[in-house]
Amino acid sequence: MTSSRPRSNRPNSAPRRARAFVAAFGSLAFSAGLFHAAPSALAQQQPAPSAAPASSAQAPSEQAPIAPVQENSTPPPANGPDAASARDSVTAAPDEPHAPVAAAPAQAPAATPEASPAATATTQSAAPAPVTPAPVPHAPAAAAPAIATPAAPALPAAPAKPRLKIAAGSGAYADAYEKNVLVPFAAATSVEVIATADTRNLDVVALDGAELDAKCASGDLRELPAELAASDAVADVPSRCGIATFAWASVFVYEPARYAKRAPRTLKDVFNVRGYPGKRALPRNGRGLLEAALVADGVAASEIYARRATPDGRQQALAAIARLGSDIEWFDKADDALELLRAGKAAIALTSNSRAFFDSERRGPLEIIWDGQVYDVEYLAIPKSTANADAAERFVAFATAPERLAAIARQIPYGPMRQQAIASVRTHAITGNDLQPFLPTSAANLASAVRFDPAWWRDNAESVASTVAEASRPRPSGTAPPLPTRQTQR
Repeated sequence: MTSSRPRSNRPNSAPRRARAFVAAFGSLAFSAGLFHAAPSALAQQQPAPSAAPASSAQAPSEQAPIAPVQENSTPPPANGPDAASARDSVTAAPDEPHAPVAAAPAQAPAATPEASPAATATTQSAAPAPVTPAPVPHAPAAAAPAIATPAAPALPAAPAKPRLKIAAGSGAYADAYEKNVLVPFAAATSVEVIATADTRNLDVVALDGAELDAKCASGDLRELPAELAASDAVADVPSRCGIATFAWASVFVYEPARYAKRAPRTLKDVFNVRGYPGKRALPRNGRGLLEAALVADGVAASEIYARRATPDGRQQALAAIARLGSDIEWFDKADDALELLRAGKAAIALTSNSRAFFDSERRGPLEIIWDGQVYDVEYLAIPKSTANADAAERFVAFATAPERLAAIARQIPYGPMRQQAIASVRTHAITGNDLQPFLPTSAANLASAVRFDPAWWRDNAESVASTVAEASRPRPSGTAPPLPTRQTQR
């Protein structure tokens, strides 16, 4: 019987189906061997179940990094830390890899005997699609203990800066001292400087000669190293406990126009009201006045205090003041001296050299009589109680260097107590005017100077007060000053 179905023109497909069956069987055998060799890798390659539980987390996309999944463990939740942070915060088991495990490419599904040759060819030629592992539900595993981050070792505390408390005075001098000494010293060293008006618990003190000698003798001050002493110091000011810084002076001044024809030049001229008429503005406390009176009467500068301590010396000073008669304008405040002079109430006034300089800059020139000037010296010293002796010595060396003394003198015309500093002080830092005529320690001005003795004044305060009170006693109008006696002509 002849069949009605047309004969297929395709070649016999039985051999092809047989070859497909053998390939499929070999693929299954190879897969079985791979499963036994690497179960954990295959576990990551299993396709997701067709129906995942509702509670399962959504699988990451193809572009997202794949976190390593531990065998028999729960994968990290979608909103948990990324792989890197998870590795850092969880202690890995000994057999757990420390780097992410790359997923192996998925195997192509094996062809079955019923698969068509076209489908089989398509499967073999297509590139394997990446398979994203889906979370496999497991019983929650116990969370691994967090790594105890070791505490960073405590850094050693920075050593505290040495701190110096220094009494820097007040007014214009304090401003100049801060600008030219305190601030540069703090910048050049690791020492913190505190300028204070409090005189307690200081690390560096400023003292006059009397205080310096007394405190040094009592052991309240440290003896300074010999190298701190200046080799070019102005004469007769050495001390084992202090370094001299500046001198200021009591001097007589007048307006040049007042004595245009014949100007007073010496203290003898100052106490001669007949030759140089006009009133004298004098301090009621007698400071600088008693010394000037004896110099005017011929006593040598080096003998002033020894002479003044005797009864004859007291009478001699009193007689010199008395010769001025009623031509005296007494004042109690230092600022009043120049006010009396500028107001025309006095022709000659006793004031300080620094006041004379600044007043001449503001209100016109003043002439200074340097003969018999009485200069006082300031020292820097270190209390024995200081806890910062090394830093204090560094400060004293810095503050008494020639350039520091000169820098201050260029702003306030105190006399530096070092020759190098004196030589470098030429003009005022602001006005540009010549400062040499106003410095107490310049060579020309020191020729007949009297060094003020604060210790003598402390011990003779009552005697000075009685002498000045007697000299300032009102006299009848028109009474002529007493004539000088043979005893006072020296």
